[in-house]
Amino acid sequence: MAAAAAGGGGLIFMLLRRWYERGGGTRQAELFPGLHASCTSPSPRRSKPRHVVVVGAGIVGLSIANELARRGCKVTVLEKEMSAGTQATALSWAWINANSKQPKHYQRFNMLAMDLWDLMFPGYVRWCGSILLNENPKQEVAEYPRHEVSWSQVAELQPGVAWDAAKEGSGESACSYFPSEGVTEPFKVISEMLRRAEAREVQVVYGVTVTGFPWDVEGDVRGVTYVLHGSQGWDGPQTMAADVVVLSNGTGVEQLAKCAGFKVPLLHKPGFLAHTEPIADLVKRVVVSPNCHILQRENGSLVIGESKEAGGASSVAYAVDRYAHESFRSNMPPASNSDEQEDDQGLAELSTFGHRALAAAKRILPVIEEAKLSRVTCGYRPFPEDGLPVIGFCSSSCSTRSPGLYIAVMHSGITLAPLAGAAAALEIAEGLDLDLLSPYRVGRFTKVFRGT
Repeated sequence: MAAAAAGGGGLIFMLLRRWYERGGGTRQAELFPGLHASCTSPSPRRSKPRHVVVVGAGIVGLSIANELARRGCKVTVLEKEMSAGTQATALSWAWINANSKQPKHYQRFNMLAMDLWDLMFPGYVRWCGSILLNENPKQEVAEYPRHEVSWSQVAELQPGVAWDAAKEGSGESACSYFPSEGVTEPFKVISEMLRRAEAREVQVVYGVTVTGFPWDVEGDVRGVTYVLHGSQGWDGPQTMAADVVVLSNGTGVEQLAKCAGFKVPLLHKPGFLAHTEPIADLVKRVVVSPNCHILQRENGSLVIGESKEAGGASSVAYAVDRYAHESFRSNMPPASNSDEQEDDQGLAELSTFGHRALAAAKRILPVIEEAKLSRVTCGYRPFPEDGLPVIGFCSSSCSTRSPGLYIAVMHSGITLAPLAGAAAALEIAEGLDLDLLSPYRVGRFTKVFRGT
């Protein structure tokens, strides 16, 4: 495909032009202020960096790293864990969608990202559509594909839905079908990103904890200080020079940004997912009800989350704090001593959540009655305080050189990853300022000056 060969930036500009032409100009310009200028007359403001360090090897970090390498930058990715995609990416439900996103520019932003998935990662998304039971949310962007459907139509879209259970406590509300939405397999995408990174000579280093930054005389970040966890323990502090450092390490962004003098407030929302043993191919769509949400992976496993918190807030927080980013099977043996009893309490909370979520799913979809709980994953999700992505440069000087620090953290990182990678690479490698990203800059938060 010629468009794909043009690279991420070319894809963005191609899609923006197409939308602009489709909307007759004015209407699309209202969705993204400065849209037309972004398409036709971007102006370079920074020099091209020779070396970029990307902190975090999740789906957003690897997307940015690949697009930077595609544009000729030397790229090093530093990952705290011993493998890629084990944090927020691994904890994601991996539902690719834009429905109910607010405000209008943010819904449009997600729609653009969805278009980029097929152009940049063809075949990696199963566009199965989503059904929202007892919900008919108003969409900010009128052209986002949505159909109000009756319960008989729900049965055609997803056989086996128990109408009485699905309508329980909510009257006769309408249901919605979003045909353009889909799901992906996070680890397959991570594997493909790592394959591309290797082909582009991106160096990925695991077991690295970034602790701070060296500064140049103009007050900009010019690399990272870090410690490396080796086979004999933690090595002493080391420094890696870089023209630009990209913080894309999820929940870790907040603390590192503060070290650099910038406030990026994250809510650190806990997330739990119940996973079942593989079953027959029964769940054809993403199913979202007021009590739970359900999808089925390629291997037949169901992934289930609760749509509403069902009590036990303090114990839930305890379990996440103790077991964040871990995966536990539901049939762990009981503790045998006092030290292990505390562990067993947390495991019990995870098991309770898993069985509760699975029971809620079976009430909605009795056809999955034979499904058995396999494991529960839990952890904190990077969720900016105002719900919108944080993406862009943080500059403490008026230098014409590249500002040293770039931040990319967002909820719905799976949906937004291709767009985040392509857009960030345009700004970092090509020196452009994209109006597309103007609502999502770090500057909307209060700056924290160094030394305070």
